[in-house]
Amino acid sequence: MFDQPFPYREFPPLILDAFMEAAYSIKAPDALIATTVIAASAAAIHAEFDVVRPNGMIGPTSIFAMTIAQSGERKSSVDREFFCVFQDFDNRNIVTGKQIGRAHV
Repeated sequence: MFDQPFPYREFPPLILDAFMEAAYSIKAPDALIATTVIAASAAAIHAEFDVVRPNGMIGPTSIFAMTIAQSGERKSSVDREFFCVFQDFDNRNIVTGKQIGRAHV
């Protein structure tokens, strides 16, 4: 579909290291990993940073990413690798919220 490989080497060093580790261990297509890396990076900084668009408007670091791939191309494995920290955070807060709710009953 694409004539050129994904330019993942343009990632900043920390993100490139995460990309390379996932590429080595998961062995998914580069573009699939890169899309997930970009989406997870945006989610990680969303609450702390905004961006200034070329027209001067300020907006959130939100990104909408969609991966279309065949079954077995390791979409779920890549997502788990980069979004597990968000899932862990949510799980801890769900437990904490339940504990707080019980304390007020």
